[in-house]
Amino acid sequence: MAASMELRPDRNLLHPNFEGYKLSLDKLPTYSKEINDGVCSKELSDDQFSYHHAKLFGVHNSLVADPWSDGKRAFFIDKQWNIRHTIHTDTSVSVSEPVYTISDLENRGLVPSGLNPHLHFLSCDLVVIGDGTGQVHIVATGNRQTGDDIPWKTLLTKTFPEENVPCMLVDAVEMSEKESHHIEILLVHVAEATPEQKDKYQTQYLTVLEWATFTSVDRVVWSLDRTRQLIGRKPFHYASLGRVDYTWHQDAEEINIQFTLPEGIESKDIYMTLTFNHIDLGVKNKAELLKGDLCGEIDKEGSTWTKEGRRLDVTLRKREGVHSWPLIVEGDTRGKMVMHPDEVHSIHERLAHLTSEEWNPCPDKQDNKPYNTQQLEECDMYPDDDSVLVRIDCNTHKATHRIGLGGHQWLFNVAGINNNAPLVCLRHDVDGLLWKQETSQSELKWVHTATFNAFGYVQASKQQRKFSVCPPDHSYVIICENTRHVYLYRQSTPVSTPLRNRKTGEQVKEVAKQQVITLDNTDTIVGTVATNDRFFAMTQNKLFMIKWEYNKDSFTKSDQNQNIYKVTHEIKS
Repeated sequence: MAASMELRPDRNLLHPNFEGYKLSLDKLPTYSKEINDGVCSKELSDDQFSYHHAKLFGVHNSLVADPWSDGKRAFFIDKQWNIRHTIHTDTSVSVSEPVYTISDLENRGLVPSGLNPHLHFLSCDLVVIGDGTGQVHIVATGNRQTGDDIPWKTLLTKTFPEENVPCMLVDAVEMSEKESHHIEILLVHVAEATPEQKDKYQTQYLTVLEWATFTSVDRVVWSLDRTRQLIGRKPFHYASLGRVDYTWHQDAEEINIQFTLPEGIESKDIYMTLTFNHIDLGVKNKAELLKGDLCGEIDKEGSTWTKEGRRLDVTLRKREGVHSWPLIVEGDTRGKMVMHPDEVHSIHERLAHLTSEEWNPCPDKQDNKPYNTQQLEECDMYPDDDSVLVRIDCNTHKATHRIGLGGHQWLFNVAGINNNAPLVCLRHDVDGLLWKQETSQSELKWVHTATFNAFGYVQASKQQRKFSVCPPDHSYVIICENTRHVYLYRQSTPVSTPLRNRKTGEQVKEVAKQQVITLDNTDTIVGTVATNDRFFAMTQNKLFMIKWEYNKDSFTKSDQNQNIYKVTHEIKS
């Protein structure tokens, strides 16, 4: 039975007295650059007329930010199947020369009704590319964090799910366990329902999610390990693979933790400070890996860490009589608890028949059928007029958690930092609340992390909207219309001079601003990216950049809790 959950807003992020956005006439510098080879952006063909097709084309964003470049680069695929990225200074914007060309160019045009190509960054040195026609490429990029400008190299090319079936890349993630590395990818395509499916789902078309796992021991040679398929009668608003930052296992005496480090990290860069109930582990001047109060007491002298290649192993020796730990650090659900390697090997032997080198090898015709493909649609148990967030376990194919959204309308998704799971913005009353997914082996939580005041109300009034985006620090939100207008809504910030409401006479302590930018453009906008101090918009032939001054000190964590992310339940003139 799936666990029922509910979304609980954080009261510290609510603001019942928000009075609205004040229109600002301050002009923002806007720069543009023609793109010689254009942007590869598909349009609906004559046989792609269903709502399923329209949804896939409508949510596609042709401009993809690199999470490991600190907002410095966003990538796109041009009409010649080259991958290029943006280049910008304080006063200009342009595009780079091609860094990679998708192979098999001649055959790309032979696939009818192709979907949009897309790329997804797995780490600072790996990327997955889906060409929209059925092929997926795993590509090594070199260390993009250090700015290595080396040619990208194809590690694996695979056709999914079968020849000439267009698929669009939705999500991808890389994980490591012991000596094994895994890449999980999620693709989507639209299939015409069979007569039996038409009777069951009462629809002519189905949205099909293809879920594949690749494995490697050296992150160079990859092979297809496993495939799964999920079928839905309606298009989805949000689809994401689970993420883990580290794996760990325990026995009666100790806890072992495994991290995968970026390239170039040496042993001298690692630091770890321990007490009997606290850990502080990280990479000097780069990243905090694990910090907080432990869920049990340890023997400090018997605990240590070792590094081999990109793998960091941490051993924490439990004090005598310490029970099994539910987590390592209290409240930290970023890790995945795995069983002892001997148990894992035994389970792998028992489940070997579920793995195939073929894509979806007709499971209904096999003697040892792993599961009934007609029983995967767990969300069908809910009424048609409900929206539901469902977590599905990859081993049992069962729904483990459900969240009924009720009247909380989906507004937009936000890319996670460093390939964390995407965030989702939902409408609560008239506002947009941003929710972050946190998962562990047995627990799923959705945490309210930010509020965009009155954004549900604002977005409903923009009939020509194409994209809604926000930056990593959530300091503003943007609605970008189909061609020309960009609406910027800044979070409330304290005012430096005395200001009073002319109707009530009350002193105004903070102001939320709205700014409107009109682009010199008549073409359809096909991609957008928001950073903390810039906004990029792209048509098929032109790149725009809007810039403003950014003061990160004005958006500290304490300010976010006290002054910035607040919610409203009424609109005042």
